[in-house]
Amino acid sequence: LAKRERELEEQRRREEEERKKKEKERKEHERKARQEARLAEERRRIQEEADRLEEQRRAEQRAAEAKRVETEEEARRREEVEKEERRKRAEQRRKDIKEKAELAKKAFAAGLSPAAAASAAASAQAAQESTPEAQLTVAVLGHQGSGKTTLVGALMLATGLLSERDLVKRQKDLERNPCDFLQREDGLRLGAVELALLDVPGGRRCLPQAVAAAAEADVALLAVSARGKELEAALREASGSSALAEQLRVAKGLGASRLVVAITKMEDAQWSQDRFDEVVAKLSPVLTSAGFSSSAAIFEPVDGLGNQLDAKKAPWHGSPGGLLRRLEEAAKEAVPRPGDLQVLLFESQASTKGVGRVRGRVEQGVLQKGQRLVLAPGGAGCAVEALHTGALRNALPLEEAKSGQCVDIQLSGALPEWPNQGGASVASWCGAVLSSVDRPVQVSQRLKASLEILELPRPLTAGFRAVLHVHAATVEVEVEKIIDAFDWATGVTTEKPKMVKAGQRLTVTLHLSREVPLSESSDGKGNRLSLLMMRLEETTVATGYVLEAK
Repeated sequence: LAKRERELEEQRRREEEERKKKEKERKEHERKARQEARLAEERRRIQEEADRLEEQRRAEQRAAEAKRVETEEEARRREEVEKEERRKRAEQRRKDIKEKAELAKKAFAAGLSPAAAASAAASAQAAQESTPEAQLTVAVLGHQGSGKTTLVGALMLATGLLSERDLVKRQKDLERNPCDFLQREDGLRLGAVELALLDVPGGRRCLPQAVAAAAEADVALLAVSARGKELEAALREASGSSALAEQLRVAKGLGASRLVVAITKMEDAQWSQDRFDEVVAKLSPVLTSAGFSSSAAIFEPVDGLGNQLDAKKAPWHGSPGGLLRRLEEAAKEAVPRPGDLQVLLFESQASTKGVGRVRGRVEQGVLQKGQRLVLAPGGAGCAVEALHTGALRNALPLEEAKSGQCVDIQLSGALPEWPNQGGASVASWCGAVLSSVDRPVQVSQRLKASLEILELPRPLTAGFRAVLHVHAATVEVEVEKIIDAFDWATGVTTEKPKMVKAGQRLTVTLHLSREVPLSESSDGKGNRLSLLMMRLEETTVATGYVLEAK
């Protein structure tokens, strides 16, 4: 038994030693595993640090390369801008020489001595080269045969922009090739005032040109004929409102704040006061229905063919200075609009990669050379590289442009490749807006609006679809909801009306086919970016303004 106990004791001792040995080996294995894990983690950390440093080195290389490429692109861009500026200066010098010769010739023909003629020409040239104190964009409207284009030529002659010989040549060219597109004649100077005339073709099929002109005009100049019964024939159309009435609705709806009426062909009417008064009486209801006050409208007797713009043959009129004085007064009465910068664009001109030229109008605020801007819609950033007056003739460099000025802007940046005229779902330069980076203009596709119903070719209910002009932008629109209708005849406001009619003011919610830049307004006065005009086929259904962008 003692021997058996010793053997068992020895066996237990060996088992205990074996267990301790295995435990020691296990602990040693765990220690080595922990050590290997620490080494692996250290190697991973070192590799990650090496990768980070390598990525940083590559990023610095890419940034340096991008900066080098950007520097080269900037140099090329500035070289292109300077080249364009040199070309413009050379072209301007050639024009100056020609204009000085024309002015000297006219002064000499007026009986001045050669020295006095040269002095008068130099004075007139200096006035032309000075930066205008005020600018006025005029939409020249009128019925077919009213003498609009002849009146524009007479204005160009009276302001010295054309010589008599050039005027005759212009008239012959237009007789041979009558145009049915919008003609822009700018660079007309009345002292410190510069005029731009937008000659709109007559006729209902040319109403899109009237829309384009009204979207940038300060004043509507309406030409109506005093000869025979031409005006009466224009006001009497087979169906619907006349083209003349539609032009007036368009002008009022898109921001032409004042109306000057030129009663043309007065020579054919023997400068008769009775015929003048008759034309005024027949036209007044048309002006009132379009939203213009006939008492606030200015009526001037003229004869474009005879270049008679001063009403000297109408002593009964009692308006010194005639049509030119009225336009000059309208320009000087314009009030600058302070506030956040808003530049309404109308077209993009020739451009190269990263550099573009756009023509627009400063609607609000002050635009400065070198300023950083944002383009809406889309939000593309850009910078003003060069700034000129918006005249095609005698464009002058500017350091800044104030509200009301038409400008030609050289932009740099990632500019979109838009067409000048877009569509229902395609953005375009016409109707785009530049604004400051820190206070960008609003962009919206749904809005609450106030609409004055002018004419309804078919019932207007929720779901009504039409074309909507939001300032210079054109989109398709659907009336989502009619909130209320105020009837001007009865003074009654109806909530959620089932039917509406002409002569009512509606509050509606609208859904546009694409986003457009716009502004909100409480009364529709003063801010062109808030103005709306709804059209169906060739009829102006309603005009109004944006109450709230959603």
